[in-house]
Amino acid sequence: MKKVFFLSAVILLVISGCQFVTILLPTPSVSTPEFSNTPEGEVPTSPTSSATLEASLTPVRTFTASPIAFPTATPTRHALFLQSGSPAYIQNFAHIDAGCSWLGIAGQVFDANGKTINNLVVNVAGKLEQTEIDMIALTGIPEANIYGPGGYEIALAGKAIKSENTLRIQVFDINGSSMSNPVPFETYSDCGKNLIIINFIIK
Repeated sequence: MKKVFFLSAVILLVISGCQFVTILLPTPSVSTPEFSNTPEGEVPTSPTSSATLEASLTPVRTFTASPIAFPTATPTRHALFLQSGSPAYIQNFAHIDAGCSWLGIAGQVFDANGKTINNLVVNVAGKLEQTEIDMIALTGIPEANIYGPGGYEIALAGKAIKSENTLRIQVFDINGSSMSNPVPFETYSDCGKNLIIINFIIK
């Protein structure tokens, strides 16, 4: 009888314990899935992601760079110009022995007060017939005194030759800076015009 009672008590205790344990165990919660009304094929967005997307689509102002205007170099104003009456074509009087077997150019350079200027470089360049010409002379050399103070002279050929502006003359200072524009001039095959006088003056 005792054994039956004890066994009944154990069974009751086990049953009571199971219920107790069952009460203490947390009941698993099952979340019901939420279904959105987003059309098929589109990705649902949260309010935050929608605002971010809208912000990213905001037009960005762009600026067009204006072209930069670089200053242009100011042309050099040359001080020397042809003196009135230049060029003049005369017979060679400086080399009488050569006669017509000589062709050359000579002259002087004057300042604004009419005084001659020494130590300027006179350059004649271009082509005479088929010959390239590039010659220089210095104003004020003793060999050119026959043309006056501050004179210069350049022998161009051993005969009188006709040319039409294929030669040019230009004056530079001793450092090579131009003091005049290049001036084209003609030559003649006439023995009475085989000396060309070209003078420059400061204006």
